[in-house]
Amino acid sequence: MNNWKSKGQVYKVKPIIDPNAVVLLNGKPRGKSDIEPIAWTRNTAYGGKVFYTSLGYPTDFKQAPFIQLLINSIHWALEKE
Repeated sequence: MNNWKSKGQVYKVKPIIDPNAVVLLNGKPRGKSDIEPIAWTRNTAYGGKVFYTSLGYPTDFKQAPFIQLLINSIHWALEKE
């Protein structure tokens, strides 16, 4: 997803509360120098798996890299290849 641009906005979410979260993607708001995490995974204290992304603008769903990110996250959560 290098240099892919969503038409949506990047939300300010730093710092991620879980220090063990694995950031998958970062984004840069238009006109700002800040970098914000836009997709990450984490495991709950109860063994559950969490995938989060702030992406999801309607045109994002037309982008193959975004669709692949969603598919990969579902496979990760279900522990499937």
